[in-house]
Amino acid sequence: MSCDNAVARRGPVLVQDRADLAPSLAMLLARTFSTPTPVTTVRLLRDALAVWAPAEILLSIQALPERTFRSATEVTQSLVLVEEVDA
Repeated sequence: MSCDNAVARRGPVLVQDRADLAPSLAMLLARTFSTPTPVTTVRLLRDALAVWAPAEILLSIQALPERTFRSATEVTQSLVLVEEVDA
């Protein structure tokens, strides 16, 4: 079974339930918000790819609706909200 099929069946992995992903997510958000400019979902995904973020984080970002984020906190809250809806 491909990864895409598995995700379609189960939905995105719940990032907030995976403490082992916290350092990778923190590194990604620190890199992305190193300057005080708003960030789009596409930029966030591009930065995740650049830092070789784990697949679970990539899939969670892909599940986000297209929007602009003004802070790392907004991203984290959005990841939690999207995952609660999908769960």
